[in-house]
Amino acid sequence: MIELGENEVREIRLSILKSVCDVCARRDLKVYPVFSTLLGAVRHEDFVPWLIGAEICLPRPHYDELLTCFDEEAKAMGLKYRVVRPFTQDAPSLVAHIEDVDTAIVESGEPTRGVGVSVYPIDGLGDDPDNARKIARKVNYLCLAYKLKIGDKEAVLREKSALGRLKIRMLARLNKISRIEAAIEASCRERSFADSKYLGVIVSAHGEKTVFERGVYESGEKRNFSSAQVEVMAGYDEFLTAVYGEYMLFPPTEERGNRAFKAYKKDEKIQEKL
Repeated sequence: MIELGENEVREIRLSILKSVCDVCARRDLKVYPVFSTLLGAVRHEDFVPWLIGAEICLPRPHYDELLTCFDEEAKAMGLKYRVVRPFTQDAPSLVAHIEDVDTAIVESGEPTRGVGVSVYPIDGLGDDPDNARKIARKVNYLCLAYKLKIGDKEAVLREKSALGRLKIRMLARLNKISRIEAAIEASCRERSFADSKYLGVIVSAHGEKTVFERGVYESGEKRNFSSAQVEVMAGYDEFLTAVYGEYMLFPPTEERGNRAFKAYKKDEKIQEKL
C-alpha cells in the first residue's frame, strides 16, 4: 500500500481535470471550475495552497451527457478513469465523481472512492427569483437529510434555524433513503434548464448562494490553473463573492485546512477491501 502525498493527489486530480476538459471540448460541452477550484483559478492560478480538492460544474444537459459518455472516452484515450454517479451504494455521495481507478481514499479506516474530481450540475430553477431560492432551500433540506441518513450526524447542524433542523430530522426519519434520492433528483429536474432565467448549483453546501440569473453561468474567459487552462463562468466575481465574501483576501491561518483523509495507490490489500 503506497500512500500518496498532497502534491501527488493534486497531480492526479489535475490530470483528470485536463481529461474532462478535453472530452468536453470535443463534444462541445460547457464545463467550469467551481467552488475552491474556481477560487484557485482566480486567486492563485492553481489549487488553493492549503486545499487539494477539485470541483467542476456543467449545465444539467451537459452534465448528463458527460456522465454517460466519459467512461468510453477515457477508455479510448487509454486512461484508467471512471464516472461514479451520485447515490452509489458503496460510496454514497450527493454529487458525481470522476476518479482514478488505481487509487483509493481512506476515511475512518475504510476505502471509499478513488482520488478524483467532483462533478456538479447547474440546474434550471424557473423565471421567478423567489421561487428559485425556494427550490434551492428545499433541495438543501433534502441533501442534509440524505447526509444524516448515510451517517453524517453533523449534517443537521449546518442548518442554522431550529425549525429547519426539525424539518431535516423529520425528513430523514420518515423517508427511506431511496425516496430522498428520488426527491432530490425530481426537484433539480423540475424546471427546464433551457427555458429557465435562474440557474444554480443547488446540490451543494452553498445551494441558495449559487442562485443567479443565467448570464452568470455563461462562458467567460480562460484562466491558468497550474499547468492547465480552464474556462471560468462569466460571472465568476458574483459567484465567488456570494460563496466566499471578500474572496481575494486569504482566510486566517487557523481557518485553512483540508478535510482529513489519506489517499493511496492501490495494491492487493486495498483491492481486497473494495
